[in-house]
Amino acid sequence: ENDKDENPKVDEDLKVDEKEDRKEDKKEDEKEEVIDEHIKFHGGVEGIAILSRYPIQSTRTIHLPATHPQTPPTTEAAQNTTTPSHTPPFCGIAKSRTALRVETHTPLGLVVAYCCHLDAFAGRTARVHQLQPVLEDAQVTIWESAQNGRPRPHIIVGGDFNTHNHGLARFSRKMSGSEGMSGLGKTEAQWWDDVVFANTGLKDPFNKSDDSHNTWISVAGLTVWGGKIDWLLFSELTLVCDAHHISQGGKSSDHPYLRLDLRCTPEI
Repeated sequence: ENDKDENPKVDEDLKVDEKEDRKEDKKEDEKEEVIDEHIKFHGGVEGIAILSRYPIQSTRTIHLPATHPQTPPTTEAAQNTTTPSHTPPFCGIAKSRTALRVETHTPLGLVVAYCCHLDAFAGRTARVHQLQPVLEDAQVTIWESAQNGRPRPHIIVGGDFNTHNHGLARFSRKMSGSEGMSGLGKTEAQWWDDVVFANTGLKDPFNKSDDSHNTWISVAGLTVWGGKIDWLLFSELTLVCDAHHISQGGKSSDHPYLRLDLRCTPEI
């Protein structure tokens, strides 16, 4: 009889638990709206994400031009790939990637943030071409705001750009293609800073020439090949920042933890 009396309470507890589980599932669904899974990778997926402490107002995927690795594909891989009609500068499998774009309203105003992961095995020129849709979208966003009399939005662009065409990579066709010896005297990150971002109004405050960001090959504790591949750019016309290189990433990642503390410029 006692067991029967307690059953309604147990059932009620189960209902509460189920309700909480549904809430958690809903939260996970909401998080997935800003996670872009776009490439099958070692049995899973490779993707990009943007997390925000402020409500995200809108999200959009930007499709980037397909690039090609420097080496020919295996027969099996080639059978699963549709070859594009154009002839790219590099042979191999066409890789389709995307950028993620979000808009969020913050105490600083409207922030439009982009995240992307550029191809590591396509060569410098292909990576520049791959990023163009992001830079163009940012310029259109700024122009549309001006046309409609809205305040200029703050632009942030971040991600792994794989800017490693220097050092030992210059001697590897797989890594650099026919561009291995171009831009001698500069790291690829320095070249991007001088050429690609020179007139965009976007600035990355981190060092472009040292190996403190990433070390891929070291001998006796000395870096043989390393450099900057991770970027955090902000619109320097509307924002100023304090830049922090928090950590190297350790054993769990080959990417450092970079942070920008942003505030509006005095004119904004």
